[in-house]
Amino acid sequence: MDEEGKTSLDGDAALILESPTPTRGFSEVDTNALEEHITCEPGSSNAQVMRLLEHSPSAKTVVMMRIWIYVRLLCWTTPIVIWSAIRLFGLVVCLSPGFVRFAWYYFVTAHRKSVYFGRESCRQTLDVYSIVDDRNRSEQNLVDAPVVIFYTGGAWMIGYKMWGALLARALNAAGIIVVIPDMRNYPWATVPSMVNDVDKSLAWTLDNISNYGGDSNKVVVVGQSAGGHVACTALLKRASRLLSEESDSQSHGSGNMAYASCCSWRPMDIKGFIFLSAPLSLATMEHTFSRYGFDEHIVDRIFGGDQEKYDPHLIVGRLQQSGPQPTLNLPPIQIYHGSLDKTVPCVGSEVFVERLKNTVIDRKQINFACYEGWSHTDAILEGPMDADHRFHRDIFHAIQDWTKSPDLRWPENDPRNKNRLCPHSLVRAARFCNPF
Repeated sequence: MDEEGKTSLDGDAALILESPTPTRGFSEVDTNALEEHITCEPGSSNAQVMRLLEHSPSAKTVVMMRIWIYVRLLCWTTPIVIWSAIRLFGLVVCLSPGFVRFAWYYFVTAHRKSVYFGRESCRQTLDVYSIVDDRNRSEQNLVDAPVVIFYTGGAWMIGYKMWGALLARALNAAGIIVVIPDMRNYPWATVPSMVNDVDKSLAWTLDNISNYGGDSNKVVVVGQSAGGHVACTALLKRASRLLSEESDSQSHGSGNMAYASCCSWRPMDIKGFIFLSAPLSLATMEHTFSRYGFDEHIVDRIFGGDQEKYDPHLIVGRLQQSGPQPTLNLPPIQIYHGSLDKTVPCVGSEVFVERLKNTVIDRKQINFACYEGWSHTDAILEGPMDADHRFHRDIFHAIQDWTKSPDLRWPENDPRNKNRLCPHSLVRAARFCNPF
């Protein structure tokens, strides 16, 4: 091979990505260079190799692409998934006493009603946790109680409304009604459909929560992990659409906005948003996706073929480019993240917060806090199991502030918040096993 033919992978990739039309095939020199790179640099970016191979439809490179996928799956992804499954099994075993009590609460003692908020899928249901007098098991005649809508996590694939029962248990004790919507998961649905589920469940809650003793003017939205991502995306898409409609209305001199007739809820209808360990910048998730064998094609399918439209960080970036002055009017947003989160990097929340602050009218409305020493699940699982309700108290204080409810009191002595669900030693062992 001559010196001119020894083209590096980075050079080939640059030529392919910069060319206006896909390259129809590699020369023999390019193919040899690719083989040499894959052989000599097995740690190179999987996405980089895949992008290069995609544009070379020759039989040789198709075979190489398949070999690359299978080798990576066998030697990298499979061992990680097996080890993570073993650790997850250990976590479940350690917390099993708490899970038994958790299940008893969800299926037996919780004053919970399941309601449909849509008719497109059996997953379009939500649980309403009403306030109950524990002495006689009768529903208290509360009026204008604050409301929390909680969207649970689950990697867009295994989310379920039951995962939020511990949060409902703690906040019910504080006199707060909790609504936990379910949503469709991949592969039966993609992220655009999940955002639609958030829209519909929010609208249902605002329209109907008064029938359960809640005040539709005192609603706070909480989202954890993938649930936080979907809820944040729904918020930003609604806000950007409203901004666009207002701009069009002003330019045409019309006082009527089309948005008002087509949108059933507005961002300012909600008193505040809280996001916990949510992937708010998908670029920071590339390592996690790759680690668990999700190449860019799978990720692209999860996001309905248009990932950029459902990346909160990029949505805010596009809003920044629309004008030099901050114009986004949003309710208060509080973002929390565990410092030891191995699933969703904390840096994703940090960069999102900084960009969002430069886009909203009031920077003081956007805040970030880090839970030192906590993993991806501590705030919603290990913490409550160990009677550590730090996150639940933070939600409670935000509700007090945002909904102007000074009469609310955190029930320090209520057994639901005072007593452990699982022995402390087992919780410590579960934290050691936690793969997240």
